[in-house]
Amino acid sequence: MPGRVPTLLLLIVTSGSAAAQELELQRLQGAWVPEGTKCESVFYRQGKSINFVRPGAAAREGIIVRANRIEDARNGCSITKVRPDGERRTLLVSCFSGLVVSKLSFSIRFADDSTVVRTLTDFPEEELRLRRCRI
Repeated sequence: MPGRVPTLLLLIVTSGSAAAQELELQRLQGAWVPEGTKCESVFYRQGKSINFVRPGAAAREGIIVRANRIEDARNGCSITKVRPDGERRTLLVSCFSGLVVSKLSFSIRFADDSTVVRTLTDFPEEELRLRRCRI
């Protein structure tokens, strides 16, 4: 899956201690979409659970953060390392596509409580803004 970086690699902020990591992860829990995308076209709520409208869809329009996992409509990833860097967090994320394990690095920062900005480590000028869905 190299070359096709899933959007699910956009999120998760943690810091040094386990307690601090849990607090930061609580801030990220839920559904997120790139700015300009309608939440209702990507997610729906079933009871207390948030789900993708089209699981397995080729388009990766949104992500769901659950505990220490990041998911898009097709893949799931786990955080393997976190390095605080001022207001940013640089993350190393491990993803399994069913055949291949990929490790990717990126940084995130909160613009506000409902907006996260992701930058790729190799291309810091490329930013992607995600907003929280209130479903």
